[in-house]
Order: sequence, then structure tokens, then C-alpha cells
Amino acid sequence: MAAAGAATIAAAASIDTSLTNVKKTVNGTDEQYLKLKQSAIEFSQTNAVSASQILDIQALGAQLGFAIDELDEFGRVVRL
Repeated sequence: MAAAGAATIAAAASIDTSLTNVKKTVNGTDEQYLKLKQSAIEFSQTNAVSASQILDIQALGAQLGFAIDELDEFGRVVRL
């Protein structure tokens, strides 16, 4: 039971770290960042990729010049 809790905490920390990397590379509102995070979590539940990996891909998209409104789709297309 403790191992499952530790894994959950580690996954949440990884997601938050990846989201911070997105925030460093693209301007957006708290609402937009929350939407990206939730979308990444939902996508990871039906695909063989973690939410933090999707957010890392989105951070790369931001570095390439994609706007925050384009990052969700960018992450999905690149991953598929």
C-alpha cells in the first residue's frame, strides 16, 4: 500500500515538473496551464504514454514556437 502511495506522489511530482517546463517556454494563464495538465493526464489514461511525457513534448513544441492553444494538439500528434 505504501509503495502505491509513493508511486502516486512520484508521478504527481513528475507531472508538476514537466508542467513547470511548459510554463518556462510559453506564456499562458493558470487556466490554460491547468487545461494542458488535465488533457495530458486524460490522454495518458488511454495511451501508452505518461502525462509528464506529453507535457515534455508540449514544452518542446513551445520552444519551436507553437502557441499555448496549439500545444495540446501538438503533443497528441507528435506522440501518435
